[in-house]
Amino acid sequence: MARRLSAGRQRGFTLIELILVIILLGILSVTAASRLIGRSSFDAYLARDQAITLARQIQLRAMSNLDAEGELDSCLSLQVTSNHFGPPACADTTFSGRAITQADDDITVTGDLPGEVRFDLLGRPYQQDGSGNKTPLCTTACQITFVSRNAQSASICINREGYIHACP
Repeated sequence: MARRLSAGRQRGFTLIELILVIILLGILSVTAASRLIGRSSFDAYLARDQAITLARQIQLRAMSNLDAEGELDSCLSLQVTSNHFGPPACADTTFSGRAITQADDDITVTGDLPGEVRFDLLGRPYQQDGSGNKTPLCTTACQITFVSRNAQSASICINREGYIHACP
């Protein structure tokens, strides 16, 4: 005897169907929301994260590189200006990191650091003048802020011992 399901018994969706519909709606809403929000609301945070990576990479390379005379390599410094954050031009052939620039990323850099920051063999930031005198930097804490085109901002901090992190 064949079993027949009456039309009255099947009145709803199964639990699996409901879960699949909820998951699909969630995926669609996340995709649509990211398209509507746009990239500009994340630019400052992306620049901050990239800057932390760049600064740490420069710091690590400066800690492990000396030139033939035993001096620290001047190409392994961090350039900080209003329209550039990253390695200097002389490091282009030896450095894999890409600088954050206002022309490419539409980001403005502000902060209380001079144009060039060097790191000693212990990773501490300093500035060197023309006569070779080294002045320690960030004796309290240095803060560098990245401002995107829609005025979102995110900051990184460097302390006197060289710890580079996202500012709260």
